[in-house]
Amino acid sequence: MKAYMIKPDNTNNNEKFKYEMRQELTSIALSTLLPAVSLAKEFYDKSNTIFLTFDQAKHYINAANTEWNPRQVYFEHPLKSNILIPKEIYKDYVLGEMVSDIASYIMDHLPITELTVGIVSSKKAGLDASINVKKITAHTKFNCELAKKYISHFENCEQIKTKDEYYWIMRFPELKAAIEHNAKVYDNVRETTLELDVDVNIAKKIGGRISGSKVVQLFINYKV
Repeated sequence: MKAYMIKPDNTNNNEKFKYEMRQELTSIALSTLLPAVSLAKEFYDKSNTIFLTFDQAKHYINAANTEWNPRQVYFEHPLKSNILIPKEIYKDYVLGEMVSDIASYIMDHLPITELTVGIVSSKKAGLDASINVKKITAHTKFNCELAKKYISHFENCEQIKTKDEYYWIMRFPELKAAIEHNAKVYDNVRETTLELDVDVNIAKKIGGRISGSKVVQLFINYKV
């Protein structure tokens, strides 16, 4: 995964800008009680971060729907390279989008009487205590604990196509096949991998316990 930061369009003093960026990266390191100077030097000098001017940033979409911030680290969307997501909301944005996208695909293709889609809470899935959410239990044969922050539940849904593109469904071919064959009931837990932070050279330093590639389990239950 690529990390991005924004720099002024006309940087007259490149050394001053480099110094300011190192100061900002140092503050990120200090906030996690890590070797600040080492992190800043590695982040900048090894080109783990791509620097964009404000003019270049116009070709990207800011997932936070806010103005570009030169003091913000952005991560590339795992499936859409033109979308950049601020580091602070990356996990929430991607996991929430995955749940929403899968739920929309099911409802748009089948007349659902009941539907539950959610992320299974698991330390092995990289969703440990740093996410700090309450858990609920899905009443199925799997008895899964679902993270309340990443769950969608619907009942008596009409079959109305709301989207033209569904990005995450391709990660779950078994589910897609079941829907295409008009399966009346589906109750399963499927897995996919997801990069929840930047590349392995610095992931542990700035990403805390959630870093690198993680297995994400998606609970899916529907009835037609």
